[in-house]
Amino acid sequence: MPGSAITAPTSTITPSRRRVYATLALGVIAVSTAALFIRLAQGSGASSLAIAAGRLAFASLIIVPIALLSSRAELQALNARAWVLASAVGGLLALHFWLWFLSLELISVALSTALVSATPVWVALGAWVFRGERLARVQMLGLSLSFCGSVALAFSTEVTGERGKSLALGCALAVGGAWAIAGNMLIGVGLRAKLPVRAYAALSYGWAAVWLLVAVVVTGTPIFGLAPGAYAAMAALALVPQLIGHTALNWALPFVGATTVAVSVLAEPIGAAFIAAAVLGESVTFAMALCFAVTLVGILLVTVNPSKK
Repeated sequence: MPGSAITAPTSTITPSRRRVYATLALGVIAVSTAALFIRLAQGSGASSLAIAAGRLAFASLIIVPIALLSSRAELQALNARAWVLASAVGGLLALHFWLWFLSLELISVALSTALVSATPVWVALGAWVFRGERLARVQMLGLSLSFCGSVALAFSTEVTGERGKSLALGCALAVGGAWAIAGNMLIGVGLRAKLPVRAYAALSYGWAAVWLLVAVVVTGTPIFGLAPGAYAAMAALALVPQLIGHTALNWALPFVGATTVAVSVLAEPIGAAFIAAAVLGESVTFAMALCFAVTLVGILLVTVNPSKK
């Protein structure tokens, strides 16, 4: 188990159910803004790899000093195995962002976000195989509804220009991003349970930034001299969906389980689609709204009955 590599326990105080789900909701709302900022950065001439590296670098510059000041003892208690696990968690997070950002170059915000957010099926399968985590029947129903709603949303958002190789590649990249974040959650849940959220976020974001910056150097991707708008969008990505959104999701992870967090994130395409419609002019059809409703019902069924361990 990942958590076995940690020797310093954290507080055993369990927050209220209302606080946990309010924080989870805040995280979903915050991450829903990500696609907008990514599109704005891409429109300013930044590559997907540069945007991903900039997002994690900005976030790390903020969260790592905070973690060093508040959680130094917990970080010093980590052994070599824990650091290897942390690097793997960060590497999967880096891969998730890179693949997803690339998919946004090829397909619509709603389609890309729907596919990359449909992680619960992969998390549930992984949790069952590797962690022995079981689901109640009502959760299985909710998981099925959420996944079907998300898949239906993906098909309902196909537009005229998304055809052939570009559509297939964009969808494949988004699904790859979903696999990467599912692995991140499955590996990270044990590590997060033994660390304060700030320390876990610093490790996850810091390692992701390192991996992405290495990729920038290896590929020769320009990251300096970009338009001011690109850096502004990267900073917004770091602040809102990353530091607020992902940190909130990481905080809730040990209290509700990886599957519940993953299913809750299925609400992200809904927020992202409406934001894209308002700002980028992408349409929201009746079929999409129906898919949103099915997805939300599924999320409710899963989150009202936390996963059995």
